[in-house]
Order: sequence, then structure tokens, then C-alpha cells
Amino acid sequence: MSNLNGWGLTARLISKHFGVLGDKISEAIANFDPETATEADRDRLADTLRQTAQKLAAARASFDKEHEDVVKLRTLIATDEKALEVLADRLATGKISEATVTMFCDELEANKSRLPVELQEQQDAQDYMNELQKIVDAFSKQLADFDAAAKKALQTGLGECAKRFASAAGRTPEPVGWAVRFARPFQRLECLNQARTNCQQ
Repeated sequence: MSNLNGWGLTARLISKHFGVLGDKISEAIANFDPETATEADRDRLADTLRQTAQKLAAARASFDKEHEDVVKLRTLIATDEKALEVLADRLATGKISEATVTMFCDELEANKSRLPVELQEQQDAQDYMNELQKIVDAFSKQLADFDAAAKKALQTGLGECAKRFASAAGRTPEPVGWAVRFARPFQRLECLNQARTNCQQ
């Protein structure tokens, strides 16, 4: 069961930008369920998260560059527009030629025509970065949900063990906190599964 319903990221976009990593992301989106996942599933998700985080860092750098390009171009256009007023005055007094002013105007218009392209590239970079951030946030939440479910299952399973052991010995079961302390050596899900099996015997 996927916890990523409602994402705007399409399969085409994943394939276009992520390549082989996109296959891992698509699989994680479709298959990971914190309630039923194994620790091997968690490890794979964590590995995919690390790779996606690296992509996100690169995407942020790309967006920063595109944004800087837009800022520089806008500054250049604004500066040239002010300079054009000065050039017009100098042209009127014969201090510069019309050809010089014409060449300057052509460059100014060329820069203005570049601005929409630069803005679109900035927007594309931002959209890509935002999609990656959604993936990282969602995967991080899935890992947190998995760990919470595993902790709950471990406490429940070992708590039942504690009750059974105490009952067999004719003692009053200790609080669940005892089970938590007892559970510290059990760090992997295989240990939990074994503990549950022992309780059922």
C-alpha cells in the first residue's frame, strides 16, 4: 500500500529525471507499507532516500544558479534601460553615432527576449526541486512510520512474553516498561519475530 497518493510527480517525469533511480522510487511509491514491510524493505527505502536526497541537493544548486541568472539578467536590463536615456541625450548632441545607439538597443532587446526563457528555466528548476522535496519528505515519513510500527510491535510482543513468563512463575506481571528494557538487545525485526514465536509455544 502506498502512502504517497496525490503526488503530482508522474511516471514520465520520474523516468525523465531519475533514470535507474526512478525505478526504485516508483517501486517504493507502489509497494512500501510501514505496517507490513520487512527490515530489508526499510533498508531499501533508506537507500533510495539517500540517493534522492543527493538528487535534491543537486536540484537546489541548479535552481540557485537559474535564479541567479534571472537576477543578473534583470539587473542588466534595468541598467541598460537607464543607460539608454543617457545615450539618447548624447546622440542628440552628436557625441555618439546613431549606429552605436542602434547596436546598444539591439543588445537590450536581445536581453529582454531572453528573460522569458530564463524565467521558464528557473520555474522548471524550482518545480523539479519541489517534486524531489516531496519525495524526500514522504520517504522520511514512511521510515518514521515504519520505526514507530516496529517499536509498537516489539513492545506488544515482548509485553505478552513478560506476562506469560510471569504467569508461569506465579508472579504478577511487571509493567510494560520492563518489556521495553528487556527489548533493548532486540534491535532487528528478526529478533522480534523469534520472540513472538517463543511466546506462542
